[in-house]
Amino acid sequence: MTSRGARTALSHRIYTGIPRRRLGKLIAELAEPWVAGQESQLRERRGHDRLRAAGAG
Repeated sequence: MTSRGARTALSHRIYTGIPRRRLGKLIAELAEPWVAGQESQLRERRGHDRLRAAGAG
C-alpha cells in the first residue's frame, strides 16, 4: 500500500469516528500551531533563526 493509500484508508470514518470533512478541518486547525512549535524547537536547537539568502522568501 502506498503512503497516499494508507492516508486515505486511515482517514475513513470507520477508523477515525469522525467525517472526513471534519477531520480535514481539525487537521487544518491543529497544523499551524504544531508547525510553529516544531519551528520553535528547531530554533532553540540551532540557537538562531533560519539563515536565508538575500531576497529569499
